[in-house]
Amino acid sequence: MLERNSEQVEILTADKGYDSAEFREYLRSQDVRPVIKHREFSSLDRAHNARLDDEIYGQRVVVESIFAAVKQRFGGTLRARTWFGQFRELVLKAAVFNLCSTLSH
Repeated sequence: MLERNSEQVEILTADKGYDSAEFREYLRSQDVRPVIKHREFSSLDRAHNARLDDEIYGQRVVVESIFAAVKQRFGGTLRARTWFGQFRELVLKAAVFNLCSTLSH
């Protein structure tokens, strides 16, 4: 799961799709704080969600908005075959997106 740069990850935010006790325990074993909403099956789940740090969880929304804007401009498919090539392609797309955004303002 966290194979690369795991020592640099302190907090992981995710939506309800990643709500799993096993996943949360794995993150905690790696000294990563999970900020993941619970699927609401009971009042206890709703209470857990109410205690989430809204400021930290809100950063997930910002990141997803940027991903959506980059996908809209450049498409959602990476053409490189290797993991490292895909990473470089994604970084390049993000850099071009930032330059275009800066120049248009």
